[in-house]
Amino acid sequence: MRTTKHCNGCDQTLDIDRFAIKSSRKCRESKCKTCRGKRRDYASRDKRRKERNRRQIIDYKDNKCANPECPVRHLDLPFCVFEFHHRNPDEKEFNIATASNRGISWARVQRELDKCDMYCCLCHRMLHWESKG
Repeated sequence: MRTTKHCNGCDQTLDIDRFAIKSSRKCRESKCKTCRGKRRDYASRDKRRKERNRRQIIDYKDNKCANPECPVRHLDLPFCVFEFHHRNPDEKEFNIATASNRGISWARVQRELDKCDMYCCLCHRMLHWESKG
């Protein structure tokens, strides 16, 4: 039985015990436990970056629903509650909600935000429902 294995992450030959056993229990992972841990670090750092970008977008629009009669306008709501309504859909370049995931520059995001109103999900649905009426 083998006592060493080559790690595809750090490109080193290491003791077999440094590799996790796959759930099927038939073989070992291709990356050592250290390299697999780094992947989780990248994922958590990426999540923090996305949250920071989303917070920046919400703060740019004053963290409030654009509808002055909104019943939840005064509350500090999370990003997932807000939706962006393009005043003129023909001018839309990209979807604001996914901008923080796509690495779009802040200057481009600001230009796109200036074309939009930010509504809570309830007010945004009502806006579209009333416009179809």
